[in-house]
Amino acid sequence: MKKHTRLLKLLLITFLFYLIIIGIIASRYDFNLSCFINFGEESSLVAKKLVPPNFVIMENTSGYDGQAYYYAASDPFIRTDFHRIDFKKYHRFLYPFLAHTLAFGDKRLLPWTLLIVNIISILAGTLFLSKILKRHNMSVWYALIYSLGIGNIVAFQYNLTSPLCICLILGGIYFYEAKKIGSTAFFFSLALLTRETAGLIILVFLLYEFFGKRRRNSFIIALSFIPFTILQFFLYQRLGEIPLLGSSGHIVLPFAGIIQKIGSINLSGGGIKHVLREISVIPYFCFVMFVIAVSAIKLSKNKNIYNWNLFIQAFISIFLCFPIWEEFAAITRTTSAIFPFMILSYAKDRDKFSKYLFIGAGLLTIAAIIRIIFISPTHPYSLS
Repeated sequence: MKKHTRLLKLLLITFLFYLIIIGIIASRYDFNLSCFINFGEESSLVAKKLVPPNFVIMENTSGYDGQAYYYAASDPFIRTDFHRIDFKKYHRFLYPFLAHTLAFGDKRLLPWTLLIVNIISILAGTLFLSKILKRHNMSVWYALIYSLGIGNIVAFQYNLTSPLCICLILGGIYFYEAKKIGSTAFFFSLALLTRETAGLIILVFLLYEFFGKRRRNSFIIALSFIPFTILQFFLYQRLGEIPLLGSSGHIVLPFAGIIQKIGSINLSGGGIKHVLREISVIPYFCFVMFVIAVSAIKLSKNKNIYNWNLFIQAFISIFLCFPIWEEFAAITRTTSAIFPFMILSYAKDRDKFSKYLFIGAGLLTIAAIIRIIFISPTHPYSLS
């Protein structure tokens, strides 16, 4: 009974935390939830005739990716001209599709349903992770490192796909540990339909099973790529090109992206908030480098699937391009899988180094909260 009570408390704390985040941000825009879409008046994605009345349009900014997911959610099956605004996110089909379904196709409800999908995803991901931790005789409270992690906070703030993707990956891992590989492949396929970067995680599981001479398992996991492949053919048929190709080019020479970001930092012309925004990615870069070092040590002692995924998710960051390192939201959501694998890795090894990673993750969560309350700019805005 106590274990169930702890889990309910964990989920309630997580739920209330994100309700507070909604309240803090929405209060700056007269509690209009369309502010989470981040329509920017300088963005080519703003087509006022396609935006319902009374949506927040932020001034002096180009906005963020939530705009593209709004358009995809407005027309997930590409039956109108919405795709002409931005089709590059259509390969991340599942998040906007679920928002569209919950809204019953009503575009006015999408500011609500885009948030609802993400808060349910975070709660469901926390539940899956907690169930896995119980199998390893670990406290469910470790799941807070994931549920209140900086990757989830930032993705929630900007209506991004990461919470749903990681939730589905965790669902797949829950069944993977139960040796239900068919269910694992199903959840992995949904994760891949949510965000293409899930493919790297799935590939690690596939190769781990293959080289572990569990060829049948690797074959079944490989089947999870089929729905994503079918989606690409559908999008090519509807759009005349494959949106996924528009997301390529993010991989560069090692450290080139972060070096360029550091070189572009301009500390003049603003107050303390400006300075903190400019240098915000540097502590995160240091954290990721620490994750690489710790996961490499752990891999040298125990080459389990979670250590491999933790190392690869952190290591790939050194190859990410400048536009990803430039935006704090971009780098944190791109590397958000680090946090659940950090916990799963510790569940396997119970090593002392992981505890330092947890401290770092906690400090990043505190930094994310401070960022929302004190640092994130409140843009002047108009209504559509």
